[in-house]
Amino acid sequence: MLYPTIFEKAAQLLYGLNKNHGFIDGNKRIAIHAMLVYLIINDIEIEYTQEDIVSLSIAVADDKANPADIVEWIENRVIKKPLDDLNRSFL
Repeated sequence: MLYPTIFEKAAQLLYGLNKNHGFIDGNKRIAIHAMLVYLIINDIEIEYTQEDIVSLSIAVADDKANPADIVEWIENRVIKKPLDDLNRSFL
């Protein structure tokens, strides 16, 4: 598997949308929102300030943060993780 963890997938989502300029404007904002929504969908909550988010997004855009840095950023802010043994077969 290319990106085996949820955090790695979230980091690649942010990084790819931020760096590949798929939109005329708002790439950094869309990248941050996509990552946050992806984490929420996967039942992961992180604690952050607006300053944290802006700094991360700008660091990625300026080549000062890579996907591994984003994973570390997420891991340092996790306040709730999904239960690994949660039975989701009813969904």
